[in-house]
Amino acid sequence: MLAGISADYYMRLEQGRDHRPSEQVLEALARALTLDDDAADHLIALGRPAPPVRQTCRAAVEAVDPVLQDLLDAWTTVPALILGPRQGVLASNALARALTPLSIPGTNMLRAVFLDPDVRGRYGDIESVCAAAVANFRAGVGGDVEDADVKALVDELSRESTHFARLWGQHDVLSAPSGEEPFVHPAVGPMRLRYRTFAIGATNTITLLVVIAALDSRETLARLARMATELDPLSCQPPDLTSPYRPARYSPAA
Repeated sequence: MLAGISADYYMRLEQGRDHRPSEQVLEALARALTLDDDAADHLIALGRPAPPVRQTCRAAVEAVDPVLQDLLDAWTTVPALILGPRQGVLASNALARALTPLSIPGTNMLRAVFLDPDVRGRYGDIESVCAAAVANFRAGVGGDVEDADVKALVDELSRESTHFARLWGQHDVLSAPSGEEPFVHPAVGPMRLRYRTFAIGATNTITLLVVIAALDSRETLARLARMATELDPLSCQPPDLTSPYRPARYSPAA
């Protein structure tokens, strides 16, 4: 009634018997369901006809421009990394890698925050971090939830983590996560970190994640920045970074 459509038509939409609702209907449903902007955009995107399938090499889609890597490396006091559409870390700078093993290229962020004890132990509010990661993953996946790689990752995490299964079942979406989190680094101690994500390019499939310290934690992060080269796993490869949730080795040329 609130959306101005019949109960029968709404039931057909819920049951998947009508695959072509108009954007006006979807916008009316979004208002009736009091969805936020991210959820409303997600609903409308799901309701649009699927675009023609293009045979695009995934390696090419997820390749990082060398100039972009140079930009990350130039940020010696700002942790930054680049994520692919399936939450895989494609590139990062030395300070991001010194901050957390999650930032090592080749790592999948979802696997790390749910299954890697080292990564999970560094966050003071792991529930918030996990919720944002799952909601962002669903927003990035969009209508591709039946994609073989997506299904494999979701199935794996659902088996290994009841926490993930619960959050995935909530169907929350978050297109550009940002916030402030308590964080504990084993070498420099506790700090509060603020983060923000930015879409790169027109397709919104690759994301830049940038971290800065809260005012009372800037000296702590600056101390870690001075140590970053020594702690960088890409240069020293300390043995404790080997993990089933992260690659044991990484070649910048990969």
